[in-house]
Amino acid sequence: INGIVKANLTLISGLNTIAINAVNSCGNDSKVTMITFKNCNPPNISVSSPVNNTSTTVGASVLTANVSGINSAQNISLKVNGSISPFTFVNGVVSSNLSLSPGSNSIIINATNDCGSDVKAISLTYNNCLAPTVQISSPNTGTSVSNQSLSFSGLVQNMSCH
Repeated sequence: INGIVKANLTLISGLNTIAINAVNSCGNDSKVTMITFKNCNPPNISVSSPVNNTSTTVGASVLTANVSGINSAQNISLKVNGSISPFTFVNGVVSSNLSLSPGSNSIIINATNDCGSDVKAISLTYNNCLAPTVQISSPNTGTSVSNQSLSFSGLVQNMSCH
């Protein structure tokens, strides 16, 4: 019978050989194709911290992310503000101590295997605003004076005039 040959096949992990043979009284023909089945899943990244689109008043943060489908740190990259950032990868967990720049910080983690890749982007704003500090130099607390005129001195820091 002439026509299209169709089949639903179940592949095994690794190399699979598919052959088709046709024979009639005038001869025969056969073709073989090789298909490699990679039984794997693309990586998946789940960031625990820092939380995306948040802000901090501390110039450092810790990145913690669970990464599945990856066996080696070589398949993971971490960038902070476009620069490669060091990290550890132990038992499926990526950890890194991040140094933040004032303002918006872009944190990108990428994981890749033979079946695909996953990328997560986190935006973390470092607000390096400092609270004001006030010191009174003189007079000392509890001082008694008999003159209505008083010389006062103190120090105020982390203030800007607007």
